[in-house]
Amino acid sequence: MTDIDIETLSVRIRQSLGCSKDLAADYAKGIGNPPEIIHGKILVRDAEGRIVARVPDSVLA
Repeated sequence: MTDIDIETLSVRIRQSLGCSKDLAADYAKGIGNPPEIIHGKILVRDAEGRIVARVPDSVLA
């Protein structure tokens, strides 16, 4: 991932999606390094590798 820390990424995800703090933190942790970006969306995967969410790639900027 870029030099954005998990906390900053979590805040950006929360602002972008309007979700809870805990969910945003889980999403931030589920973004790979490097992030998988398809059609402007970052894939968020769970521990088993399944896609659980897609967030806008603008959260990385």
